[in-house]
Amino acid sequence: VERLRAAGAAVDVGRVAADRGGAWQGLAAVAAELERETGVAIAQDALSELARRTLRQRGDWRDRAADAASTGRLAAEYRKLAALVGRGTIRRRQVEETVADRGEEDVWQILGALGDGRGGEALSRFRRLIAGAEDALRARLGFFALLATFCRHLTAVAGLLPVLGVPPGERSYPRFKSRLAPRLQGALPGGGDNPLAGLNPFRLHRAYLAASRLSPAVAARLPWLVLETEMRLKGESRDPDAAIAQLIARLASALRA
Repeated sequence: VERLRAAGAAVDVGRVAADRGGAWQGLAAVAAELERETGVAIAQDALSELARRTLRQRGDWRDRAADAASTGRLAAEYRKLAALVGRGTIRRRQVEETVADRGEEDVWQILGALGDGRGGEALSRFRRLIAGAEDALRARLGFFALLATFCRHLTAVAGLLPVLGVPPGERSYPRFKSRLAPRLQGALPGGGDNPLAGLNPFRLHRAYLAASRLSPAVAARLPWLVLETEMRLKGESRDPDAAIAQLIARLASALRA
């Protein structure tokens, strides 16, 4: 790398990484260097779309930096687009028409859309997750594990709200964290383990807001829907993705505000 830098073939443009919301940070320096190299600029929305279609994280959720292979692909696709444009600015439409979507879908964005009742977006993101995965089976089972956990949290919160006398629908995270989360995660009236103890307060708040819109009937049926989906994933369905999609659609419909 040092030899490449000395020869002017490599430039340190900093770190490209995904933030907590799933957006890629550090792209401006990369784009500036590629513009200097090619003489062609790129519009901000086009750059965001190019990153969405090319970048992938290293694989460890604790390290949200983009892996080297995907940043290399972003640079290669930029150069191809620059050659296509010739001069001027790369536009989003050109990215959409030219660059295949092989980017990485953020599973937390899927659960966020689902929790807000945005079923169409959640389904679209789930299909993109599977389509872009190097190992579709691993991606499918990994996502289902997170989805099942989210459903268990919904059921637990929905059941504890009336028992603990916690009011539903508090949208302010600071107020929820200081006033309501300790009550939801504290000792239960009849003793026993609290299923919400130790849960990250931010994730608890997301589950709490969703559970606040969930009817008692749906909350009571949710464990069975999760079990039914798991059985279909383990061999009772020829289309496992359809099984998960059906659970997403059912839950999103129940959570739609």
